[in-house]
Amino acid sequence: MTVEQVVSESVSTYLFWARIMKEHAIFIQSALPPPQAALAAQAEDFRRQFTRFLSEAVRLAGGVLPKETLESRQFFCNSSREHIVYLR
Repeated sequence: MTVEQVVSESVSTYLFWARIMKEHAIFIQSALPPPQAALAAQAEDFRRQFTRFLSEAVRLAGGVLPKETLESRQFFCNSSREHIVYLR
């Protein structure tokens, strides 16, 4: 493997797991009942942090990731959140 391939693979792996963590925060927030508003707010804070992490990582990954990967928008999951909130 070349250095570029190792870096690309590492960045892709980081983005994958950061997205998973963001989705877990969304699931936790959506599953908490109203009496757990403080925990839901904490989960929302985690979601925002992981959103920032993902955006920053994608920005920094500029020329490292394949164009198709960046254009796929696979690292963003706003629609998942909207669907989950709708189901509540």
